[in-house]
Amino acid sequence: MTTTLILSGILIYLLNEYQQAKSNNIILDNRLSSRFNEIQDLSNENDKLDSGLTAMIEENQDLVEKVKILKEENLQLNSNLLTLQSSLEQLNSEPGEEIGLSYVTLGSTEEEVLRILGTPKRIDFLTWSYGWNSWVSFDYFTKTVDGWNNDSGKLNIK
Repeated sequence: MTTTLILSGILIYLLNEYQQAKSNNIILDNRLSSRFNEIQDLSNENDKLDSGLTAMIEENQDLVEKVKILKEENLQLNSNLLTLQSSLEQLNSEPGEEIGLSYVTLGSTEEEVLRILGTPKRIDFLTWSYGWNSWVSFDYFTKTVDGWNNDSGKLNIK
């Protein structure tokens, strides 16, 4: 009987230890599950950040390409500007000396007037003034000479 009591006591002790271990195992399982969920959430957040970073890199590459195109366009525009400035300087310094007519007539274009008479002292809408009582007027639609006043006799007009 004493052996039975001892064995019963040991069995009760072992059952208590088993219940305690089982309880600890459940607690550890819950903690492990919680940590796993945290890791999964962090992994999902990392994936979102990776996607966002990839999109930003692609957008940056697009912007770099656009800047490159704009730089090329700017160089072309600067080249065009230099050409126009050179042409304007030539027109201003050598009125009437290029090939073609050396005088303005009815129907002459604005470019021809610039070439022959040079830069006007003043422009009022469709009238270019070249000094006192010397002006050329242009037709609104055709932008060609439709009249003038040359009382000063300084303009090359026929």
